[in-house]
Amino acid sequence: PGRPVNLRTVPATIALGIVGLLALLGLAWVVVVGPKLDGMSQAQEERVALESRNLTMRTQLSSLQRLVTELPAAVKSAEDLARTFPPTASQPSFFAQVNEAAIQAGINPGDVTALSPGAPVLDIPEAPAPAPDGTAVAPVAVGGDLARQLVSIDVTGTFEQLSVLLRELEEIERATLAATVALATTDEGLTLTLTGTTFVAPPLGDPPSQTP
Repeated sequence: PGRPVNLRTVPATIALGIVGLLALLGLAWVVVVGPKLDGMSQAQEERVALESRNLTMRTQLSSLQRLVTELPAAVKSAEDLARTFPPTASQPSFFAQVNEAAIQAGINPGDVTALSPGAPVLDIPEAPAPAPDGTAVAPVAVGGDLARQLVSIDVTGTFEQLSVLLRELEEIERATLAATVALATTDEGLTLTLTGTTFVAPPLGDPPSQTP
């Protein structure tokens, strides 16, 4: 049998010290260093996630600020469009605009002897004729949701007044497309008969909501 190891020698003491130190280091890793490193890794992940969320929120804030800045112009455009292509027949408003145009031309609104808007009617495309080879041709939609409203206006006045009236009617807010203009001589003077079209458009919907 070999000789027993003398633990009191210097080499044995050094070896035991090294073994003990390694054991302490392992215990320190398990108890202290390891959890701290895990905590640091988790904190790093949380910091990266927080920075990413902050960047997203800054982008959303910038977008919202831009929308707030652009909102007044968008509202004004929508209001202008609603006056040009109202969502209803809005006959009283149209009457008022025609009467104002007559006043600007020096014509008494009482001399607007007839103002007859018809009911709005949607454009319905007619079925096209078949192709020469007999095959059917698909109809092409025109007008979309825009409805036409036929109007007829009779006004009595002088030639100069009626000329100014036509110019004023071109400037009214509501879109009006003249189709025919005729002049006739009556006992009261010249009578202008104008037929044309105004338009009715569906109201603008609210923009889609944006959830931050």
